[in-house]
Amino acid sequence: MCKMKNCIAVFLGLSFFITLACQEPKTGLSPVGTIPVVPRKELVTTFGTANPHFVRTVLHVDLEKQNPLNANDFFFGWFINGEPYDDHPFFEHVVLGYSYLSQNAQGNVILNMTPALQYVLDNNSVYIRPLILKGIKVLIEVRSGNFSDDEPGFFGVGLGAMDMPAVNQFAPQLKNLIDRYGIDGFEFNDTGGGYRAYPPYTRHLTKFDSAMPLYPDEMFQDDNGGWLDESETDKILWREGGANFADIIVYINEHLKERRRVPADFGSALDDGHTIEIIRSLIARSDKGHGRYMHTETRQAFTPDAYTGATTYVLWNMAAFVNGIANKMEAGFPFLEMWDNFLGRKVRQEGSFFSPFVVDLSVEDRPSASAARDLGRNFAGTSGAPNRFGTLYFSNLPALEEDSDIAAYLTNFTTPIFGRPVFLYEGGGNHGRLIIKE
Repeated sequence: MCKMKNCIAVFLGLSFFITLACQEPKTGLSPVGTIPVVPRKELVTTFGTANPHFVRTVLHVDLEKQNPLNANDFFFGWFINGEPYDDHPFFEHVVLGYSYLSQNAQGNVILNMTPALQYVLDNNSVYIRPLILKGIKVLIEVRSGNFSDDEPGFFGVGLGAMDMPAVNQFAPQLKNLIDRYGIDGFEFNDTGGGYRAYPPYTRHLTKFDSAMPLYPDEMFQDDNGGWLDESETDKILWREGGANFADIIVYINEHLKERRRVPADFGSALDDGHTIEIIRSLIARSDKGHGRYMHTETRQAFTPDAYTGATTYVLWNMAAFVNGIANKMEAGFPFLEMWDNFLGRKVRQEGSFFSPFVVDLSVEDRPSASAARDLGRNFAGTSGAPNRFGTLYFSNLPALEEDSDIAAYLTNFTTPIFGRPVFLYEGGGNHGRLIIKE
């Protein structure tokens, strides 16, 4: 038996555990132990190939309607001797909806929580910690605003419209959520913000707290100084909005990184400690169109130009780019082409971290079982030509009292995509709806 001072010490990180093994003096193991993560899920159409492909699963939870603990009830397994085998949680990321941008009376950018989200955050030991303990990463959805398309919203406040002073007010608020509540990352959704958050209103956007235009007039003029027509102007503005969206993600990614020193003494005269870097999971979701014009700063693979030394922006922690269209596999998926500033044109990307659609699991709006299987087959492609999309994104997971067979319904997707069914943990499913107590 170890004495108290030498017993196992567990360092609880925000999205990871570092386990220090029991040590006798002058001996020791690596101070960085097992990091609990949900194992990767291989695409069935790449089984047995030299180039296997893995797909992550994400669940968006509307906290006004659903309990986030329901995500903890499902596991991804096999049948062993006719019985379901408990393997690992089905969902790898849970996105809590939602927070949104606004301005206060002084014109400063404020990140607001809905009452349901704030309640979950204030009770994170009940609603968030159980997910993290299973290795599920918990993210907060950030929307451009809380305004419908026919409302004005706040001028210049949106993921495609903010200038740098506004972003500098926004970023520390994200860091505060991580430090205070143990959040793993964020999903940035370009929806909301009213019509002022989208073209053509951004043409006349001014720099933060200033009368100076954010975009020069020359951007909207031809070579002879004449004004471009409305359709050409809109294309430029959407592209600029996409560039702003991409730049925000790159900036936030760097702002949220942390370096921590893990001390260790293995008995030598040397410093045996390790320095680890914590990076946050980020998702970009396009419900309005800025995401269609995301720039290549955010992609996961970029080869710098040999002659110009073009800067590389490689975000390996980028969990997904999500096409917000529900239950539909459309041609020309958003995010399969991204704007390359250096080349001055769109470039086609591989689908390794793209989600081509959102699966709406609500009882009233979800696809039929046969349509779900068709979507799954389209997602997976064929063994000869797998699609290699990187993310399967779900929303509106019903509680068991609404649909007792929801695990079987999820299997309509997982069988053609992964070749495996989804099961319900024994004793799971008793959470019901989220009830906010005053």
